[in-house]
Amino acid sequence: MNEEPTQEQPGARRFEERVLSLLAQMRADFNERLEKLEARASDTKPIWERALAEIVEVRKRLDDFDARFDRLETQLDRTTSAAHETRADVRELKRELREHFPFVK
Repeated sequence: MNEEPTQEQPGARRFEERVLSLLAQMRADFNERLEKLEARASDTKPIWERALAEIVEVRKRLDDFDARFDRLETQLDRTTSAAHETRADVRELKRELREHFPFVK
C-alpha cells in the first residue's frame, strides 16, 4: 500500500462541505414539506371544527331524547298501572253486581 496521503483535486469540495450541503438541502426539503402539511391542516381545520360542532349538537339532542323517552316511559308505567287498577275495579263491580243482581252475568 502506498503511504502517501491522497491529494485533493483542484476545485473539489471537502467531504465535510459536501455532507453539510446535503444536510442543508435535506432541512430545506423537510421545511418545505412541513409548510405544505401545515397549510393542508389549516385547510381542513374548518371542516373538523364544523364536524365537532355537529357531533356536540347530536349529543345534546340525544340527551334531550333520552330525557323525553324517560318521561314517556314513566307516563306509560302510570297508564299501565291505572289500567290494571281499572280492570280490577271492573271485576269487583261485576262481582258485586252478581251478588246483588243474580240475573246479571
